Parts: sequence; C-alpha cells; structure tokens
Amino acid sequence: MDFIKKTWRGETPLIVSYWIIGVLGNLVISFIALTLESLGTTVYGESLIFGLIALFYSVFMICYMVFSLVSIWRSAGKYIADAKTDNIITSNSPFWGYVARVMVVLGIIQVIFGLIDEFTK
Repeated sequence: MDFIKKTWRGETPLIVSYWIIGVLGNLVISFIALTLESLGTTVYGESLIFGLIALFYSVFMICYMVFSLVSIWRSAGKYIADAKTDNIITSNSPFWGYVARVMVVLGIIQVIFGLIDEFTK
C-alpha cells in the first residue's frame, strides 16, 4: 500500500512511474481486456454476468489510467525540479521530465478520443 501512495504522490523515480506503472501496467491491462473481450463473445455471449464483469473491468481500467497518468505527471514534476537543482546524479537535464509530461498529455487526448469513439458506436 505504501508503494501505491508513494507512486500516486510522484515519489517513485520517473523511470519506474513511466515504464513500469505506465507502459507495462497498461500493456497488462490491455491484454486482460482483449482476453475478456474474446471470452465474452465466444463463451458468454450477451449474458448479464459478463456485462457486469465488463462494466467492473472498464471502471477499473479508467481508474488505473487516471492513477498512472497522475503518477507519471507528478514523478516528472519531481524529476524536473530535481534536475534543475542538480539533485539527480545521472542527469542534469530536465528533458526526460518534459518528455514524460508531453506523453501524459498525449495519453489524456488518446483516452478522451477513445471514450468518444466507444460511446458513439
């Protein structure tokens, strides 16, 4: 639980927030979503139980996306601040913090367009 709190507050290193929480975590969630989707159409059909599972998982996915995007944003902010005060041993440039923030903005835009696309079908 402490890891989740630290990650949410942006206290984990940017490399962990971006690559583990953001990239790897979203890959795992996407894989599970695709598996559930294929199971739902072949095994369960249009059952109410599968609909509830899909709804619960959709809510979980949205919560995880918010968690990962906020965590990356905050870690990037800490990275930028540390780089400007030379507290980062491996780098003295805030470049990667800014890149991570640009990717968060692009991720938010992607989520918005994905939701619009999903609800207009």
